[in-house]
Amino acid sequence: CCLALYAALLLVGRFLLHRQLTSELLAMMLWLSGELCALLVLYEEGSVSPKKCRLLIALFALSFVVGVACYFLYARLSAPATERCGFVPIFCYGAVVLVFLLLQVF
Repeated sequence: CCLALYAALLLVGRFLLHRQLTSELLAMMLWLSGELCALLVLYEEGSVSPKKCRLLIALFALSFVVGVACYFLYARLSAPATERCGFVPIFCYGAVVLVFLLLQVF
């Protein structure tokens, strides 16, 4: 599933948006895959309730969409804006991981 999404984003980015390909897209896919795998393991062993699981999947998806949007916008922005645009996905991913960890504690 993640491999198909990666291939689709790769094709869209390269041929429709004319975005130079970098390793960031692969890193985002690996992050999403890793978080979903960790969540699946915790859910299957009963450590995460179905409600928390749905919430986390939604947060993972939202942060991934934000990251991909920033990835595609980055090449079109001027120098000062690229710095801010580059920090947005990192902040989103960090916030989601923090929520994930806090949900395990409480």
